[in-house]
Amino acid sequence: MNKDSFIIAEIWYDAKLMMTGRGVDSVMNYELRDMLLALVADESIGVGDFHERLVRHANRYALAEAMGLYNLLGSHDTERIWTRCGADRRKLSLLLAMQFMLPGMPAVYYGDEIGMAGDNDPGCRGAMRWEPEPADSDIWQETAEWIRLRKSHPALLGGDLILFAAERCKRLYDCQKT
Repeated sequence: MNKDSFIIAEIWYDAKLMMTGRGVDSVMNYELRDMLLALVADESIGVGDFHERLVRHANRYALAEAMGLYNLLGSHDTERIWTRCGADRRKLSLLLAMQFMLPGMPAVYYGDEIGMAGDNDPGCRGAMRWEPEPADSDIWQETAEWIRLRKSHPALLGGDLILFAAERCKRLYDCQKT
C-alpha cells in the first residue's frame, strides 16, 4: 500500500472503532449529516435534541480525528441536498454554514454546488449539468465563498469547539471555534 495514501471508509454509523487501528484515516461522516438534516432540512428534531447528539458526537472523537472526518451533505448514495431541502435556499444556506464551520473536511458532492436536484439512486448519480455556466449559480457563489472563508480563517481550520444551545429558543444554535 502507498504510505502516502489517505483512506476514507464509507461508514453510516458510529465509526470510532473503524478509525482506531482498522486501517482507515477517515470516514464519511453520515452521522453528522443525519443530525444536520434532521435539524435543518427535515425539522424533525429541535435544538435541544440536536445539541445532545452533536455533543455526544464531538465527545466521541479526539479533535484531531474530528478534523479529519469527511463531512458531507450529499453523496452517491443519498438524494441530492437541494432535493432534500425541498429547494429551500434558506435551509441549504444554513446547512452549508454548519458544514463548513464544524470540525472536519467539508466535502461537496459534484453538482450540489449548483443546486442539482435528484432523488436517491439513481437520481443522485445524474450527469453534471454544465449549462448554464456553473459559476453563474447563486449556490455556486455561496459554496465558493464558504470555501474561501474556510481556507482563510484559522478558527475554521482548527482549534477548540465550544457548543451552546439556547434553552428557551427553538431555532437558535451557536458554536464557537477558538
